[in-house]
Amino acid sequence: MTNEIPRNTDAEETILGTILIDGQSIRDVRDSLQVSDFHSEKCGLIYQAILNISKRLSIINHVTVAQELKQSGTLNKVGGAGYLLHLVACGGFYGDLVEYSDMVIRLSISRRLVAAGDAVKGIGYAAGNDVAEDLEKSASIIEDVRQGANVLSSQSISPWGAAEQLGEYLVELESDKVSASWGFRDWDRITTGIYPGEFNIIAARPGVGKTQVMLEVANSLSCQGKKILFVSLEMRLKTLLEREIAMKLGLSIRDLRSGNMSSDQKVQIADLMGEISEKGIYYLTGDRTTAEVVAEIRRLKESAGVEYVMLDYIQRLKDCRAGDGKVNVHHKVSNASKMMAGIGKDLNISVTISSQLNRGSEYRDDKRPRLSDMRESGSLEEDGDNIFTLYREELDNYSPENKGVLEVKMAKNKQLEPAPAIYLQWIPNQHRYGDKA
Repeated sequence: MTNEIPRNTDAEETILGTILIDGQSIRDVRDSLQVSDFHSEKCGLIYQAILNISKRLSIINHVTVAQELKQSGTLNKVGGAGYLLHLVACGGFYGDLVEYSDMVIRLSISRRLVAAGDAVKGIGYAAGNDVAEDLEKSASIIEDVRQGANVLSSQSISPWGAAEQLGEYLVELESDKVSASWGFRDWDRITTGIYPGEFNIIAARPGVGKTQVMLEVANSLSCQGKKILFVSLEMRLKTLLEREIAMKLGLSIRDLRSGNMSSDQKVQIADLMGEISEKGIYYLTGDRTTAEVVAEIRRLKESAGVEYVMLDYIQRLKDCRAGDGKVNVHHKVSNASKMMAGIGKDLNISVTISSQLNRGSEYRDDKRPRLSDMRESGSLEEDGDNIFTLYREELDNYSPENKGVLEVKMAKNKQLEPAPAIYLQWIPNQHRYGDKA
């Protein structure tokens, strides 16, 4: 039996680092995690600074926290700005934040129990004349600890709470607000739509059409009055807008870039500016980390009411690419996948990502993709609520019958039974896909 004080400094630093990376995540722990729960004095001081900043609705990061600590005269006491950067490096992933917070709270309660035990022991050694009074004092000390531990019990949902959620679900079903349409009749038929809180993955080999399908789904959601964040890690905004114009005017990208357009079509492009400004699609492009994407999702959920996220594609995230070799790509993609799935469930929004497939299908007679072909497939396959694979047979075995046909296979669905593949048909004069039937 050990007599070491219950504590976990690594967990305390991970909590602070995660909040410094994604300042909005403080909302998920500030009502339960207290400054007194930190064993490390400097971690407690930093957490207090974070709480102070959150009350002013200011940006929380290592810069603003350093400024807050400087103003309170405690920056040097915690180890200066260098220690804050160390915490950022220790930062974990959003999905683990509450778990680490509970760990720190439990250890804090254990320390209080140790202190309470010492106090009760002191009462016993004092051997007072009134045993009933001593027992009452001892019981009061333990009760204080128990009351402080109630924060952990609030995580469960009571039977009444579960019944209330079922009632809310039934109301949503009646009002037809549960799901949105993918924009394709057959895709809706096999899935019953896109649901909030679900993590969807669209997987295919390069050049098959992931980006095009993602854009079309985003545009369909916009036409339904939904607000979407479209994250493109591979294409610039100008390139994405070229596809928007091509879909609107029914032009090929080649004709668009060469200027092979009529005067009427040029007027239509000008009119499209007004349409795009009124659409509910927000764009995030450039070289981004998962933490940056998650932070933007939180911001837009609060400020604009975004409920759908499309990310193209996960292996292009800055923190998912091969780096110094200390952390393999599989682990990086796994962490990113869990963060994206976690933010969707936390905010009750639909998150759809695209993923590259490896070359496994190229060595099989049947070139159709399988779940095992997904790069770093272990975690992605586990995290995805719905996984769809895209396949164009014309790229492997062309025939007039399969020209422009895109096969969509629902490779995984946690709630529904397996369904046969559906087929979309490329419509050249509209520069988009439609239901093949």
